[in-house]
Amino acid sequence: MNLHLINDVPDGLTRRARSFVSAHGVKVDVRPVEGNRQWWLERDIPAVVIDRMAAYQELSLFRFDGHHRCGGQAAGTAS
Repeated sequence: MNLHLINDVPDGLTRRARSFVSAHGVKVDVRPVEGNRQWWLERDIPAVVIDRMAAYQELSLFRFDGHHRCGGQAAGTAS
């Protein structure tokens, strides 16, 4: 976990967004969804739900690391 993001703010944000993230943002390490797939399946969580979680997690990693698959700008990013 990183509580001080002053020098670790994602590229592409507006000046205002960069200021907010550097002052209030917290970057935490997240365990991959795939690492828990079998445990959830054993507890009757449908595979389609786990797939959706994994897809969202992958998309979030791209978004917050400043990479955009669609080539579009995310909200709060500079053009």
